[in-house]
Parts: sequence; C-alpha cells; structure tokens
Amino acid sequence: TKYQQDAGGNAAVLVEARDNGTLPASTPVVGFADLIGQDGNQDEKHSVRFGWRQNAFGASVSGYKLGSFYSSELTLNDGTQFIVPSHTTWDATFDYTAAIAGTDTRFRLGIKNLQNKRAPLTDGRFGYTSDAHSDYGRHFYIDVRARFN
Repeated sequence: TKYQQDAGGNAAVLVEARDNGTLPASTPVVGFADLIGQDGNQDEKHSVRFGWRQNAFGASVSGYKLGSFYSSELTLNDGTQFIVPSHTTWDATFDYTAAIAGTDTRFRLGIKNLQNKRAPLTDGRFGYTSDAHSDYGRHFYIDVRARFN
C-alpha cells in the first residue's frame, strides 16, 4: 500500500535549503516520498494461469497485467502528469511427456506475448519504461526437461 523513500544525502540538504528559504519554494527536489504510481512503480500487478493435463499431454494459458503509473519526467501541455497505461500480455504452452531411456522427458512449445503487444510508449531510453515492461513482442521457445529416476 505504500512505497515510501525518505530524502537522504544531497537531497536532504536541498530539501532543508528549500524549507528554510535559502532556495525558492518552487525548486523541485524529487526521487523520494511515496513512490507508488511513479516511474514504473505501479501499485497493481496481477497474474492468472489456467492449466490442463491429460495423460502425456498438457497445456496452459497465463496472463500478466501491470497497472498504470505516471512518468515524473513527462508533463503534458496542461501541466498534468503523463500516464503510462496498464499493460496485459498472455502466454501459452503445449506439453508432451514421454518415458525416454529411463527418464520422464517433457517437451514444451511456448509462446510468449500471444497478442504481440508492444510495451506502452514512454520517454524511457528505448521508448518504453524498461524497469516495468519488456518489448520483445511475440516469440516462441522450445524447452526439454528430463527427470532422472
């Protein structure tokens, strides 16, 4: 419910100078206080997974949602903060398990980001907030796991 960070070091000196009138009251000193909702510190993260297994076959679908947050670096023309919208992606896997050479071997085909959704556009170094999102797009993978008895 809270992500509080107190001013320390040089920031504490600047806050004290602003509070005692050495610096103008309008001097921004940022990077502390309640950081929930700021620069990738969203207060909502949700995930859900549905799985199915029947003998040697299995499948799953997983969803991940990151809530919205604001960018402290971007301000709109009317003075309001730029809101980075929430972002939801879905993944899927398909499994086949077989006994091979005395091992239980699982073959998995996975698809990450089924809808091929791009990360929300922001002022981040790569055009998105990499601390909160990834921008890989849809991609596939194969995973083989063997359990030795």
